[in-house]
Amino acid sequence: MKKFALISLLIFSPLTSQAGDIIGNLEYGDTEDTVISKLQKSSLVSSNLDKSMFARVGVNGSFETTNTLSNMKFKLFFDWDLSGSDKKLTEVILRSAPQDITISNKAIKSAWKDATNLLTAMHGKPLASGEQPDFSNIPDGGIMYASYWKTDDGYVYLGAGMEANKLNLTICLRKNTMK
Repeated sequence: MKKFALISLLIFSPLTSQAGDIIGNLEYGDTEDTVISKLQKSSLVSSNLDKSMFARVGVNGSFETTNTLSNMKFKLFFDWDLSGSDKKLTEVILRSAPQDITISNKAIKSAWKDATNLLTAMHGKPLASGEQPDFSNIPDGGIMYASYWKTDDGYVYLGAGMEANKLNLTICLRKNTMK
């Protein structure tokens, strides 16, 4: 298990919050154009969309991690501060592909444990560490966060989501505000 945790840390850690950056070289406050440009140059994520298509389809879900955690790749979703003339990045959510609840319960539980170990290795003991959520209590379209860690620039939350009766593992990186 320790060997797996070390390998996961080396492979997946560039995708989680470090001092001053979120994923690779994304930073809170980056504009949407800057986020797209940085992600297109990054080896940590990939996208099949041409840059000209982002204005039409949006950036949410358009990038996916190249590395895996517990054999799961994650799509990236974003939240923005819309108060100025340009959208400014405030949040990145890594969401695994939805998996059938009857098949994936064991896989999500394993990934939850691996993600908890990884985030604890990177950020120390969580500020709050809840048990893995009872997946049957997550409403469709909802996310239930159970653990979180403080970083230099914000917080990292670990949760699970339900989407059309399918589960996903969710890691949320948020700038300096509690969810």
